[in-house]
Amino acid sequence: MRKADKVEALARLALLEHCTRRDLTALASVAVEEDFPPGAVLTREGQRGGLAFVLLSGAASARRGNRRIATIRPGEIVGEMSLIDGAPRSATVTADDAVRALAINVDDFRALVGRSPRFTAALLRTLAGRIRDADRKGELRH
Repeated sequence: MRKADKVEALARLALLEHCTRRDLTALASVAVEEDFPPGAVLTREGQRGGLAFVLLSGAASARRGNRRIATIRPGEIVGEMSLIDGAPRSATVTADDAVRALAINVDDFRALVGRSPRFTAALLRTLAGRIRDADRKGELRH
């Protein structure tokens, strides 16, 4: 996959909506393409995460315990919170069919955060928006 295609895939993520082209290009430089067969586990609930995955094709199911909580489709990301806070995974994500994804390593992600205040500010703006949205919907406990 060409770097320009990786940049385009990253640019579609809501998490990165405030990032500059330069920051997206830096992230694309370290994102690695991975293929998963049907049934493969991308993340496992309770385990520490070191990777996030941007789905390029295929679909995956997120489960918490035995309950399906979401379907992840191309253009969506899983595991991003573990890149930010290092906490254990909140769900198990399994490929429903063949999945192609961009894998982003926590060390590469944190290096970009450390050297790019703009990138960090863009992430914070997006995360603040998510929190405000959840608060408006009454999804947050005070």
